[in-house]
Amino acid sequence: MKTSRISFAERQPRASSRIGSPRSAGPRRGFTLVELLVVIAIIVMLMDVDQKNPYGVGSQTVAAAPVHGSFRNALYFDGHVQPISIKP
Repeated sequence: MKTSRISFAERQPRASSRIGSPRSAGPRRGFTLVELLVVIAIIVMLMDVDQKNPYGVGSQTVAAAPVHGSFRNALYFDGHVQPISIKP
């Protein structure tokens, strides 16, 4: 069975970009698969919410303080969960 490899960095440039401006600055450099995996490994998708979280909803129905004490759990786009320390 023959498998094909996809190289994101070797895609052929198109005549125009997706937003409608013509390409005049040379060929477009795409992301490699490794670069994409690194990017999704550092972007937080979900995080514990409490009233002290500056990114929280600020509702009275959530916990008053972080439920884990000195950290909040964060779920990243690559699927891993990691504790994030809370600054005192």
